[in-house]
Formats: sequence, structure tokens, C-alpha cells
Amino acid sequence: MQKIVKFQADRLQTGESCQQHLVFSHVTEATLAEIDDKRYRIGKFTRITHYTDTGLLIIKLMPAVTHERLHVDLFLRLHSKAIRMGIQDNEITGVGAG
Repeated sequence: MQKIVKFQADRLQTGESCQQHLVFSHVTEATLAEIDDKRYRIGKFTRITHYTDTGLLIIKLMPAVTHERLHVDLFLRLHSKAIRMGIQDNEITGVGAG
């Protein structure tokens, strides 16, 4: 699993792929516990969701810095236009990747 996650994360970071989700089936709670114990090996730029009823494990790979920068730039442009339209500064906020 580590090799698959790393391979896809590298492709996402370099722009070779836009695939952000990996889905693994037949993941038991015991297997999930093993994965959690070694989570640091998978990488810090992942989010994991496990569905116990179906045994699906979904790993979301976080996008590259370039992707996030575009989100911030878009927000700043929209924020600037909203202010010029008369919307108060405290009425529009951003949460970034949060």
C-alpha cells in the first residue's frame, strides 16, 4: 500500500495526474489498526477514511502547493471584488485547506 500511495502522491505533486483518491477494499478493523500504527510511513499529506460496514478504505492525497496557491489567489480576487461591492471585510473569510 505504501508503494501505491507514494507512487500516486508523486504523480499528483508533479502534475502527471490529478487523481487524489485511492480506494482499497476488504480492509478490516484489525488491518486499519495496523495501518494506523504505521501511519507515518504513508506520508503526512494524506487523509484516511474507513467505512467499517463495507470494508472500504479511502485515502485522499492532498494536492500540490501549486494547486493550493491557485485556490488562495482565487479567494483573494473574490475577496477584493466583494469588498469593492460593499461587503464588509468581516463578512467574508477563507479557511484555506482547512
